[in-house]
Parts: sequence; C-alpha cells; structure tokens
Amino acid sequence: MSRLSPEHRAEIPGIIARQVRAGADPSLACLHIPKTGGTSLANLIDAMRGRGMRAPLYLPHRIGLDEAVEFLPDSRLVVVLRDPLERMASGFLSRLRKGRPRYDIPWTAREEEAFANFPAPDAFFRALISGDAEQVAAARRAIRAIVHLRRGYASYFGSAGRVRAEAARFALIGEIGAMRRIVEALAHLLGHDPAAVLSLYAADHVAPVGGGAALSALTDQERARLRKAFHAEYEVWEALRALPGAQAA
Repeated sequence: MSRLSPEHRAEIPGIIARQVRAGADPSLACLHIPKTGGTSLANLIDAMRGRGMRAPLYLPHRIGLDEAVEFLPDSRLVVVLRDPLERMASGFLSRLRKGRPRYDIPWTAREEEAFANFPAPDAFFRALISGDAEQVAAARRAIRAIVHLRRGYASYFGSAGRVRAEAARFALIGEIGAMRRIVEALAHLLGHDPAAVLSLYAADHVAPVGGGAALSALTDQERARLRKAFHAEYEVWEALRALPGAQAA
C-alpha cells in the first residue's frame, strides 16, 4: 500500500508522462533513495536524453517500490545503495548545511530543534543508544524531523520479504562507492557503449564531509549497537544486495 498522500500519488502519472515525452524509456526506471548519488545519476540521464540516447526514467525521492509497481508494472528498476548508517550520517549533515552548497533549503521548526539538540551526527547516534529516556526521545524526534532520516530503505521498499518477492523487478543494484561500474552496467542494459556513457557522467552534489568520515568518531561497539537499533534498515539493505541484479555492479 502506498505511503504517499493522495495529492502526491496524483502527481506520479504526470511525472512519468513528461519524461516519456522527453525521450525516456519506461522499460527501465531509476529509484532515487536520498543520499545515494541520485543527483549525479539524474544529471547523467538528462545528458543522455540531450544527445538522443536511450535513457531510463528517473523517479524522484517520493516514489518507492509500491508506486513503481503500481504505476510502472512493466518497468525494471535500478537502485543505488549505501550503508544505512553512512546514508543517515550523510543525510544529517546535508540538512545541517541546509543542502548547501548545491541547494539552500531553510530548516523547518522541527529541524531547528533537532540540530539545537544534536549539532553533529555522532551526538545524534550516541543519544539514540544512550539508554537515557530523554536523549532517546529527542533522537527519535530528530529522525521524524529530518527528512533524510525519516525516509529510509524500509520506507522505500517495505521489508526484506517484499524485496525478495519483487526480485524479478530489479535490473541493476549497486553501491555508491562503485558508481562508475554502475554507469557501465547501466550502459550495457541500454545497449550503449559504456565509454560513451561514462564520458557524460560526473559526480555532483558531493558533500564536503562524507557519511563514512562523519561516523569515524564512533567506536566499533557503538556502530554494532546502532546496527541493531536500525536492524530493519539493514535487513532491507542486505536483501537488496543479495538479489541477482546486484551482481552486475
């Protein structure tokens, strides 16, 4: 069942139709999970279309597996992944900077509260596993307030079981650290020369401090406890990485 509001659901057919009119091939669609290199992939797709090359649909942040199944029943999906803790740390830092340098999106009132309580991602993560009721409650409020924390793999894909049930839908799954290999695999799927497609690719919206670096302040024990705290995210991530499509990248 879709997690979107009726208003957002109503926008999806128009989003798809506009891209198809612009030359997108609806047989292949890229899901954009926040903080997984989606801006660079979107720019690549625009460049491919601009040169008259066969290119996939690019689905914006709000569209997940449920919506793809409903509105694109014949499409196969491309997904870029990132370790869940790294993705969340990157999302925290992105909103801490208000999206800068590429964007400048003001904080909401709830984000102001979150960043007043937690000026750095390690403070947020430590509060979550602190065992202190007030700190844990404040960290959970921050998750609900910060959009890149609120929308995770469980939000986009439901559960590990759902991922496995829809395994045939996934054409390509790769990790953000191997973007050039993902681009090459995408080129093969589309019938293009990989070198020609790679020539159009450039990393964009790259953070000054990455999610992995932001986690370096945490101990191995703290990371292990956080993996347990976010077990649902890790279960979905691992299920996606285990699918046949993941072998391509």
